[in-house]
Amino acid sequence: MKKVYCVGEAMRDTVLRVSESKIVNEEEKKLLCFNFGDKIAVDELKHFCGGSALNVSFGLKKFGLEPAIISTLGEDSEGGRVLETLGSGGIDTSLIIKSGDFSTKAAFILNTPEGDRTILVYHGKGVLASDLVDWDKIEEGAMIYLGPLPENTQEFIDKVLEIKEKKNLSLVVNPGAIQISWPAPENKKVIEKADLYVLNKDEAMTIFPTIEGEKELLQKFIETGAKKIIITKGEEGSIASDGENFFKLGIVHVKTLDMTGAGDAFLSAVVGSIARDMPFHESLFAGAINSASVVEKYGAQEGLLGPDDIKTRTAEAALQTESL
Repeated sequence: MKKVYCVGEAMRDTVLRVSESKIVNEEEKKLLCFNFGDKIAVDELKHFCGGSALNVSFGLKKFGLEPAIISTLGEDSEGGRVLETLGSGGIDTSLIIKSGDFSTKAAFILNTPEGDRTILVYHGKGVLASDLVDWDKIEEGAMIYLGPLPENTQEFIDKVLEIKEKKNLSLVVNPGAIQISWPAPENKKVIEKADLYVLNKDEAMTIFPTIEGEKELLQKFIETGAKKIIITKGEEGSIASDGENFFKLGIVHVKTLDMTGAGDAFLSAVVGSIARDMPFHESLFAGAINSASVVEKYGAQEGLLGPDDIKTRTAEAALQTESL
């Protein structure tokens, strides 16, 4: 089994389904509104463990890979629940940094009856610094997934890039808002090392604001050094390139219960498929199917699929990529 190190957040998620809410359109924004001062009834309450690194690790496990998670946790009850969940899922937790000086991260997810959600995030205490990680434990030739990080961690990411070269690692990058906001040279030095770089269209245009045209935007990431690039577009699907071919793919339409973890499910199925030597365009099918399955259930892990189920559902959905 291929080892994959998942770097990023692990946290506790609380999902609240709230019907006493109203979505208000204001110019180009949608606002989730409640009556000020009211006690708002919660229709349904569920607790899960989440965070991009944790969600992706569970998705990769479904593909027969061997994920390990690199994250921080507090020595608190919530951190204990996260460790218990990871352990029960067979995820390697030996590189998690746990400290009484930290507090475990948490997300509070407000779901509307339509399946849309607004997330309140507590990023806790405990910056993922490079001197906290035992880099000698990283296996040669493994894969590393660098997920969104809530802190300004340029020094840590520089260390990840150094270890990638030193240990011949494959690098998958899914940057967060903090990383996207960096000056262009800081983003470019990560892009040029990425075997797969995944982000949404708004984020892509923040990094390369002067590029017009979707194919040209993909090409810019390839020219910068990324071997493969996927740009997601929400309900419009995704566009992607493996450096030679340029694709676009729609989404699988299902009844949405909870959007939490949809992007992580997409990414883990793409990465899992690539690790199993599937053609790149077929890995996009796997991502779309896995994402659709996850949003049909509460939480980010219950709907995750393995490669056999994905293959069956792909055939049923008759997915096709189109050339850009």
